[in-house]
Amino acid sequence: MRRFFTDFEFIEGNNILSIDDQEAKHILKVLRLRLGDRFIISNFNDQSFEAEIIDTTLKTCKVKLLDKIDITNKIKVNITIFQGYPKADKLEFIVQKLTEIGIREIVPLLTRRVNGKLDVSKFKWDRLNKISKEACKQCGISTIPTIKFPIKFSDIDQDGIKKYDLILIPYEKEEFNLKEVIRSFDRDDIKNICVFIGPEGGFEEDEVDFIRSLGGISVGLGKNILRTETATIFISSVLKYEFGDK
Repeated sequence: MRRFFTDFEFIEGNNILSIDDQEAKHILKVLRLRLGDRFIISNFNDQSFEAEIIDTTLKTCKVKLLDKIDITNKIKVNITIFQGYPKADKLEFIVQKLTEIGIREIVPLLTRRVNGKLDVSKFKWDRLNKISKEACKQCGISTIPTIKFPIKFSDIDQDGIKKYDLILIPYEKEEFNLKEVIRSFDRDDIKNICVFIGPEGGFEEDEVDFIRSLGGISVGLGKNILRTETATIFISSVLKYEFGDK
């Protein structure tokens, strides 16, 4: 059965939903679905329903929500990525790929080595969310990650970080590798993970020490020096494989 995505909040007792704009156009004009046809509709928030078309206009598709669908690809481990703010449009690429992997939250991070000319006021939150939603649709993922506005390294919520089951910070000078860290934990005990990824140029040593003081573990990712966008995709994929997809 075909699956579609749109933003909606399910309210108990109200099972009629109007689908507007691009998604309605795709349903009615491209796929040519008609009254009585059924499909699955998801809302980017772990809710999916079987739906039946009950009315159509030029720009709107009205459906009746039927049975709720059990989601088989729910995120099993919550991973938050604190991403050192990269140059140019690399953040768009990072958001797209982390969505595909199944990351729960993405927090752009302004560290000491982040480009000082960066104008945070031009942060394109709406565009990043659009990219993330499109990635959800492409992969059939039921949950869109939360994308935060950029924060300064000094504004990190220390108490909030300490609540994670596992805190990691890849660091090029660290000999203790990721594989050893993973093997030292009982996988069933790890439900919430956060990872700090350095920007181009990496972290300053005192920044790494600060994360260590919060319970973070610095790890090496191998002998190769990875770009920031490669490092975040690499470690996110490994953590999802080891702790999430069982």
